[in-house]
Amino acid sequence: MVVIDLGKEIEGDWDKVCFLPPYTNNDLAREVLSIEFDAEGNSGVYVLDSITLVVIIKQNTVLECFETPRNNVDFASLNANNQIEQIERTAISFCVF
Repeated sequence: MVVIDLGKEIEGDWDKVCFLPPYTNNDLAREVLSIEFDAEGNSGVYVLDSITLVVIIKQNTVLECFETPRNNVDFASLNANNQIEQIERTAISFCVF
């Protein structure tokens, strides 16, 4: 078992992270993030089921986003009950088995 603390692993001054699962379109991304964001233009997440889009946020501004393959760590599975939400930096530790 490995404990990953993204609050320490992702550098910089940010306060929230959001994991956008496969097939997330712009409308869903904007709804979840509560800000204007072009998920379809910044990633292949809208058409691919093999990636999760990790979105790093500070004060309602997207600082960075990057794709991560689901076969490494399936961050999309962190969305409890299929609810996508922003997670505070202080609450982003999890275990990988």
